[in-house]
Amino acid sequence: MKIALIVPNSNQARIPPHLGIAYLSSYLKHHGHDALIIDALLNDLTHEAVYEQMLSQGITIAGITCLSADYSVGADLSRFLKQRNI
Repeated sequence: MKIALIVPNSNQARIPPHLGIAYLSSYLKHHGHDALIIDALLNDLTHEAVYEQMLSQGITIAGITCLSADYSVGADLSRFLKQRNI
């Protein structure tokens, strides 16, 4: 199973790497899954760019992390991907 773990892009200042998704990625890989971390904040990716990256990798499952201040951005990304059957 291919899974994307995503840090959504926001207007917040760049924070240290999200260790939570790094741990999740390691766990998933250890249990035989392909996990890709997409850091849209670091790479300044739009929702469309995140979706295109997922399509190019054949990923149909997404996990999204965000801070409380970024909740609306994470929820928007979730709705965007859900409308595209992710």
